[in-house]
Formats: sequence, C-alpha cells, structure tokens
Amino acid sequence: MLLGSYEVLSEMRGPYYSHYQGSLDLIRSQNISAASTGLDRANFFICVRHDIVLALARGKPLQLNPMEWNIPPLPSATMSEDEMGNHLLWIAGRTVNLIYGTDAQLSLRRSLIDLVNGWYDRTNELFRGVPYGDRDEDGLRKVFFAIQAAGEFVYPY
Repeated sequence: MLLGSYEVLSEMRGPYYSHYQGSLDLIRSQNISAASTGLDRANFFICVRHDIVLALARGKPLQLNPMEWNIPPLPSATMSEDEMGNHLLWIAGRTVNLIYGTDAQLSLRRSLIDLVNGWYDRTNELFRGVPYGDRDEDGLRKVFFAIQAAGEFVYPY
C-alpha cells in the first residue's frame, strides 16, 4: 500500500493500479475487515481510503463493498477519534456507492442521511469543531478544529 500511496500521486493506472488490486486481493483472501485488529485493521483502512479516491476519480462504485466491511450501523459513544473517522469513511463509501451505483433509491438516500445524523449526534464538541465567520453564498461557514496535541484550546464563546 505504501508503494501505491506514492504512485497514486503520479498516475491512476499502471503500477499504482496493480498494487491497489493486489492489496484488495490480499484483504479479501485473508478476510481482513474493519473488525480486524492491529496492522490488518490499519492496512484495511489505508486500502479503503485509496478505494474511495479511485472510485471518485473514476466515477464508479468502490471495489470493497462498504456493506461487507463489518462495521456496526451506528458508532458507540465510547469510540475513539480514529474509530469515529473510520466509521465516517464507511458512510462516505456507502455514499459513493449510492451516487455511482445502479441502485439509487430514495429510501437509501434517507437511510444515509439518518446514518450521518446518528454519527454526528455521537461525536463530542471537539470532534465537531467550532463554526466561525460569515456564511458563504451556499449557507456554509468555516469550521475550526482544535488539535489536542497542540495544547489546550479555549472556546471563543
């Protein structure tokens, strides 16, 4: 995957795609999923990130079906930040598959909206960030995210 990470920067075919396919084959043959532990789990989510990037670049569904990642539908309140991020990748993967797949039912769209809301409701304030500034023409605002490693953060309100 490390070789694939560097190759994706230069091209979306050739050696990158070969290493990417090899990673997918290895994950499938060893039954590695989000429920795996240690390096297997870390490599699984590295591959997932590449799968999402490639799916978006090609305008096609993911090759690793998010419904087979072995992730619970809603995150628990005790999940760590990296687990919450991985859960959000699962929601992103499902969204990419909905957009580029053949089964874009309205009920699937609604269930994804419910998943996003459920995920957001289980995050803490630091994970959500602090909105600031004026809204843009789309009604969106910038959001500041404090990095705990940078020291203590004091909210501006």
